[in-house]
Amino acid sequence: MTNYNEYMKSETWRKYRQKVLDKQKVTSLGPPKYICGNCKGVFTYLEVHHLTYERLGHEQIDDCIGLCFTCHPIADINRRYSARVYGLMNKCDMTYDEARDWIEQKEEREEWER
Repeated sequence: MTNYNEYMKSETWRKYRQKVLDKQKVTSLGPPKYICGNCKGVFTYLEVHHLTYERLGHEQIDDCIGLCFTCHPIADINRRYSARVYGLMNKCDMTYDEARDWIEQKEEREEWER
């Protein structure tokens, strides 16, 4: 099993990260610019977001996507939310819609109780 923090500092990650960014590069002259994989904005810097950790350390080119500094945290939140929904589906034998509705109702109750 690959240690995430050590891997993020490795030469292997640096090279893979650059391949992901090169795929989203829009200019070849001057400072590089990249298209965000979500909002399609053009930026001089993108963060690389894992779509899956299945092959951490041995990623395929489509395992990650370059995202701008605004879209990356949103993608992380969506991943955590999806994990909660799928976990509830498995644990309680619910459909996706039932699990999503249950989580949303629970969050509304907690907000109301504050």
